[in-house]
Amino acid sequence: LQRIPDISPILSDVCFHLLFAAVGTTADLSSAVAGGPMALAFATLALILHSVTVVLVTSSSMRMGRLLYTFIKTKSGVLNKLHWPRSSWQEVLTASNAAIGGPSTAAAFAAGLIPRNDAKVTESSSIERSQYRSALIIAATFWGVFGYAIATGIGVAISRFLMR
Repeated sequence: LQRIPDISPILSDVCFHLLFAAVGTTADLSSAVAGGPMALAFATLALILHSVTVVLVTSSSMRMGRLLYTFIKTKSGVLNKLHWPRSSWQEVLTASNAAIGGPSTAAAFAAGLIPRNDAKVTESSSIERSQYRSALIIAATFWGVFGYAIATGIGVAISRFLMR
């Protein structure tokens, strides 16, 4: 039992390689080569469009949130219980990854994020960062699976409509 932490990463890698080998052996190479360039171009275009949209909307939303906060604070002196949700770029990029890549890539992305403000790491700040990262991983997994559930139904409906 003491060697499990040493063995588990190796066993995980072996299982992933077996999975990729199984998927690769069942693939039709001729159809992949024939449709590959067009699929790659479509995926690249979709990814670029998504990335530009996320960056522009997030930047303007963050700027608008700061302006709204300042305006309300100067007008009334208090925020009147109005709270503009503040998101970090880490949260936005994790959500974007969940939307494009699904739950597994988003969870891996969230787990690999480097916490901000690492200059002074205390035990309590380390625990808070760990909880924040865990919350990001859970959110990425949940919303990735939720997106699969919604998008699968929409994709089936669109394909049925187009096949008429």
